[in-house]
Amino acid sequence: MKLTFDPPESGWTCNGSASIVEDPAAPSPPNALRLAWGIGSDPRAYRTLSGLTVGESYDVWARCNFDGIDTPGLVFVRLIYNEGGGASLDAYLNKNPLVTGWELRYVGTLLYDAADQRFQIVGTHRVGFLGLALIDTIYIGESPEVIEEARAMAAKWNAVSAASDVLKSINGDNFHTNLNDRVYSKFETPNTEPDRELPWGILQQIEPTTYEHRETPGHRVWRMVGWFFFGENAESDPMNTSAAKACHDFEDDVWEAFEIDPTLGGACKNCSIIAVKPSYGVTTDYAEVEVLLEFEQWIGRGELRPS
Repeated sequence: MKLTFDPPESGWTCNGSASIVEDPAAPSPPNALRLAWGIGSDPRAYRTLSGLTVGESYDVWARCNFDGIDTPGLVFVRLIYNEGGGASLDAYLNKNPLVTGWELRYVGTLLYDAADQRFQIVGTHRVGFLGLALIDTIYIGESPEVIEEARAMAAKWNAVSAASDVLKSINGDNFHTNLNDRVYSKFETPNTEPDRELPWGILQQIEPTTYEHRETPGHRVWRMVGWFFFGENAESDPMNTSAAKACHDFEDDVWEAFEIDPTLGGACKNCSIIAVKPSYGVTTDYAEVEVLLEFEQWIGRGELRPS
């Protein structure tokens, strides 16, 4: 079963903070469910579920977009079935700070213990923290292709997290540079965060957000880019920049850090550095180093994985 919020599907009831809106950018256009946390009640949408087999359990997946939420861990989307009968599904989704755009998320297992009970999507939050979330499609007992895609996405973000940990390991112990865990996912610069201690950096996915498929089934190759910022005092003479040595030292550190384990602890088949490009003497306030990484993964059944 798929709940898409698209015509001719009907049966949804929404309160004033939830609405079904046109969203041509949604993975399954034309519509999506919009949940907005604001002055009024928490958003809520619900409908009854029919056509499933009573007593059976079903895996539930949802396509979500949490870009409108700036407070991971404080704003949630709650999915509930048959709340009055003991809630045979009661799960919370929140923003993954490493992910932007649409994503496929595993919700949980729904035990269809009674027919025609209420299936609810509810926004919950800690007082004072607001935001906006979108839900495009909910899969209940859906096809293996959906599970395969979700497995690939989970593997991808596991590798991203591992790469972020490698960069955070550049902490001065065996390296020239001390990032001291200051690696973030939200795009900022020293102009927008002037009080943040330097050096620090960000790591972001390169659009498009979908995988680049190769000819071999289960083979995924994709890239991420990082920008790392260092203190600078260049004034009229860029050749006297104080950041030059720090940038080149960090360049050496990046190569050394990723050479230790190109598989990132088994999170991918290979993570390779495409380029490390220092840039200094351009502004008087800070210099930067751009790091371009390429990831290779094999996703799928065991026989698809290279030995």
